[in-house]
Amino acid sequence: MSFSDETLFQINVPDENFATLYAKLDLATFPDELKDAGWKYGAPLADIKRLAGKWRSGYDWRKHESELNKELPMFITMFTRRAMWSMPFRSPWM
Repeated sequence: MSFSDETLFQINVPDENFATLYAKLDLATFPDELKDAGWKYGAPLADIKRLAGKWRSGYDWRKHESELNKELPMFITMFTRRAMWSMPFRSPWM
């Protein structure tokens, strides 16, 4: 197999996926939080609500998609009849 078998891959999430994500975030219901549970049973409710709000209206998905595509060269290669995703970086330990 040679590098010529590689195909450039770029993240390109369809707009419909974002529409679905936003609809799900709008419909999300959150459980009551146990008093003084902290992180014992998972992330605190306030953190989850803040994260959901950020994903819904405070995170620029397209900006980060573009930045990842610019900063990280990604490729798809067929390997034993399966698509394999890769990023060509040399390990700092080699």
